[in-house]
Amino acid sequence: LYQRFIRPDATMTQMLRVNRISVLIIVLSATITSFMIDSIIDAIHIATFIASAAYFFPLMGGIYWKRATREGAMASLIAGGSVQILLATLDLINTPAMAPPWLETISPLLMGHGVIAGMAVGGVVFVGVSLATRKPESIRLAPFFKDEAENLAAKSVATNPSVPLDPAFPAEITESNTGDRIRLHCRFRADRPLDWPIFMAKLTQTHPAWITPAGPDAACRLTRPDMLACVTVTRGDDVSDIWLRAEPRREQAHALRREMQAALGEVSGVLPV
Repeated sequence: LYQRFIRPDATMTQMLRVNRISVLIIVLSATITSFMIDSIIDAIHIATFIASAAYFFPLMGGIYWKRATREGAMASLIAGGSVQILLATLDLINTPAMAPPWLETISPLLMGHGVIAGMAVGGVVFVGVSLATRKPESIRLAPFFKDEAENLAAKSVATNPSVPLDPAFPAEITESNTGDRIRLHCRFRADRPLDWPIFMAKLTQTHPAWITPAGPDAACRLTRPDMLACVTVTRGDDVSDIWLRAEPRREQAHALRREMQAALGEVSGVLPV
C-alpha cells in the first residue's frame, strides 16, 4: 500500500523502515488483543468476521460488477473493516465472563460480533462510492469481462502478425505444455540498462495495441479477447532483461508464435539507441 499508493518512488531503505514500523504495530496490536480473547478459536472467528466485512464486497464486486471502482473498493474495505473491529471490541468489552455475547442480547442480527452489520456497512459504502465515482475504463475491465476484452481488442491497432522477425533482433521462443494451453516464452536483452517507465510509455504510445491494465510493470499486446493468449512483456532478472510470454490454446500456438515475433520487433523498435 505504501509503495503503490503513497510513495511510488520509495527507496529500499524507506521500504525497510516502513516494514519495521508495520511489524511493530502488528505485534503490539496482537499483544493488546490477546488480553481480550479467551481462545485461539475466538481469535480465528474474529479475524474471519473482520475479513468478511472488509473484503467480501470489494472481491465479489470486482469480479462480477462492471461498475465497481477502486475508490468504492477502498472505501468499503476501510468502512467495513473499521465497523467490524469496533463491533467486535465493544462485544468483547461488554460481555461478562460465561455470559452470552453482549451484541446478541441486543438483537439476533448482531450475532457473530455483529458481522452482518459490518458486511452491510461495507456493501452500502461499496455500491454508493462506486456509483458516485467515474466508471472504470475498458482497459481495467478487459482482464475480467470477456465482452470488454473483445471490444477493446477490436479497437486495437495491431501490427500484422505475419511480419517476420527482424534478423537484427534474433531470439529463441521456448515452448512448454500447461494443460490445454501452450506456454510460449521469449527472453531478450537490451544493449543497455532500461528506464522501465519510459520504455513502457514509449511502447504504448508508439503501438496502440499495447496496454498496461495492471500498471506500468507489464504490458499486454491486446490482439485477442483471450488475454492469456495475448503477448505480454515484463521485466526480467535485471534492468536490461525483457521477457515476452503468451499462453494460447494449442490450436493457436502457431499463430501466437508469429505474433510473438511481431511483438518482439515492436519492443526492440522502441529501445534506446
